[in-house]
Amino acid sequence: MRPSRIALVAVFIGPLILAGPGLLAKAGQDAGPSQVSSNDRGLHGYISFTADRPPARSEFSAGMGFYSAVWPLVGEPISHFQIGLPSAWITPDNSDNKDTPLAPVGTYARDNWPGRGPTYKDVFQTVEGGLGYWAGNHFRYGPPKFSMNATPQCYDYEVGSPGWSFFYDNEALPDERLGIAQLSNRLLIPPDALPFQGDPNGEFLGYAYMALPFTEPVAGEPPTGDQAWTCFLSAANFKGPIAYYIPETWSKIGKLFNYPFIYGRGLDSRPGVMGGGAMEINTVPAFESRDAKGVAYTKLADLRFPVDGQGRTLLVQDVTYYSKGALYDAFKAWRDGGPVCSGAFNAKGAWRSTLKTETTRFDQGGKVISGVEKVFDTRIFDGNVWGLEWFDGTRNAMGHFPMYFRHAGDERVVVPSKAVPAETRLHDQKFERAVPGAPYTWPAGGAWGRPGPVKGPYRIRLADGSIVTYSWYRFVDQPSFQQYAWSAEKKAKVQAFVEKIHAAWPINRDYMAPPRFGKLATLDPALLVTPPKGLEKGYVPIVTRQEAAGGVSAVAGAAGRRAGISEFRNVRRGGIIAMSLRPKSQLIWSRLTDGKREIIIATRLGKAIRFSEKDIRPMGRTAAGVRGMSLAKKDEVIGMVSIGEREKYVFTASEKGYGKRTEVDSYRKTHRGGKGLINLKVTPKIGPAVAVLGVTEDDLLIVTASGKVIRIQTKQVRASGRATQGVRLINLENGDKICSVAKAEES
Repeated sequence: MRPSRIALVAVFIGPLILAGPGLLAKAGQDAGPSQVSSNDRGLHGYISFTADRPPARSEFSAGMGFYSAVWPLVGEPISHFQIGLPSAWITPDNSDNKDTPLAPVGTYARDNWPGRGPTYKDVFQTVEGGLGYWAGNHFRYGPPKFSMNATPQCYDYEVGSPGWSFFYDNEALPDERLGIAQLSNRLLIPPDALPFQGDPNGEFLGYAYMALPFTEPVAGEPPTGDQAWTCFLSAANFKGPIAYYIPETWSKIGKLFNYPFIYGRGLDSRPGVMGGGAMEINTVPAFESRDAKGVAYTKLADLRFPVDGQGRTLLVQDVTYYSKGALYDAFKAWRDGGPVCSGAFNAKGAWRSTLKTETTRFDQGGKVISGVEKVFDTRIFDGNVWGLEWFDGTRNAMGHFPMYFRHAGDERVVVPSKAVPAETRLHDQKFERAVPGAPYTWPAGGAWGRPGPVKGPYRIRLADGSIVTYSWYRFVDQPSFQQYAWSAEKKAKVQAFVEKIHAAWPINRDYMAPPRFGKLATLDPALLVTPPKGLEKGYVPIVTRQEAAGGVSAVAGAAGRRAGISEFRNVRRGGIIAMSLRPKSQLIWSRLTDGKREIIIATRLGKAIRFSEKDIRPMGRTAAGVRGMSLAKKDEVIGMVSIGEREKYVFTASEKGYGKRTEVDSYRKTHRGGKGLINLKVTPKIGPAVAVLGVTEDDLLIVTASGKVIRIQTKQVRASGRATQGVRLINLENGDKICSVAKAEES
């Protein structure tokens, strides 16, 4: 079977260097004349709407949801970029408190944000998250991703998935800060958020947070309410709840800081104050330069929006607030032995909001931008849909946010591309491409290991080029619950109820009402899993690791680079850059790997080095590589072998017709960057090495410069040591030489 984890391996000839993100960033900054500079303050602003709240606000405070458009805001993933698409925002209703701080002394909000006082109600506890591009994402791939997020403790930390924070740390959260319980037994929740299939073009993702009573309120120290804020999704290939915030996540802050005033004031107990909806433009990279007259100009990254045949970009629809009558009441009755609850939100408990909007203001490094309103403006369209109206004639295509701006005092004025003088060199500037980040890792022990999983681990590859490792846990045995001293009776009751949910709630039911306009976006199908036999009810898949899919590159001169195969997902007719080459270098080889391979690089003068492909950190497609091997003067790389379970031997051929077969274990494993060991004893008799392959019992085709081809069986070539000349493979006529060796594939 084809390995589930694949990546691109490329080999090239030239001075050997294996690529890294630092080199790529420097290349982007140094391009063009010296006056070109770069920054990440190119654009800031909020493209937003306001939503009417229901008259009986306290009644419709048990949930909220809406549908938000999904599309690739940028053509390719770039670094130093953060834009949040419309998202939810929920805080506990503490309107009865007028002057007492909710944030205890010692929390981040209390100690650093005095302007939020005196009550700190907006930074006490929040449920956030949604669609977006976040600076902390480790695995960018084009379209946005969806993530949950919450701040249970006055912004001391954030909880974005069942094991990790909101992209801030590579390591899992400490056991006592885990806060999300995985509920779905059909959908993985990776720490780097949920990717989508293909390139969505304005399709909608629905999501809602609903306060549900999985458990009963608990009196004591501290008291804990019954509200578990549960995230529901509505996509083309998945519908239903994915996870919830455990009520104790909110209540424990009072006891932790010995602050009884906030008992009963968290999101576990209080009605929700709900809002959100802004598209927050936070970090956008930019280049700046001056023309011959000293006039300054800015170039932004190309931001794109899908525009329909009426010149509209539809962004948000069906903003709805929910009372307990929508789901909470039926859910609680089912938990307590009543009739089965379907999970579908009861329309009688829903209040659909009327949206309003206003012209958005943008700035660039604090300087006001003018002219964007001539390109597009925000609108509320028929059907109460919020979006953008385009004035530049764009129809059934991508609309583009202005890219170029002229500096005019304290203003940044939109100008067309042709108005930017060539001497600024801004047209030639390329923005730094995002490269895969470090793996998300788990501690194995602690809450993750006691009681631990019952089956796994399993590994799958996502559309963002990452590999996710997950295992199956009994619901109440998942890591997030282990910090609480629940009784055996309480655990059994929760476990039994979740088993009922798994049996009764399929992933193709409309829990949220379907959107009134447009189609639903499709989540990456690799996120969808099927429980193993015997674990169909009451068990959930918990992600334990996420890392970049492997791939290695090498240069004949000695460089290599590892890139995920997703980097090559949209190859244009004219091709795309596979690797940045240095002067006098050329790309000579590429291989698909599974991320667990070992690499052998061989040279013309008979040297070879063996190292793990993990020694090369994953990089972007256009990176130049990092050093794979140190070469002697006049030496160069001839090829690369990707060693897996099948390859038992390394076959090397020389220019004058000699060759040998050597066991892989004869090549001592080292680290990249070394000078290597002897692979072939090069002499005038046999000539330099010209080809290297990993073989078992393959047939090989040997091609000579004169056009002759012979076929040999590798098992007919006697196995020999590394530092040998080998045996004659082919009799060559005077002046002829071997130029290529390849495996013979049967059709």
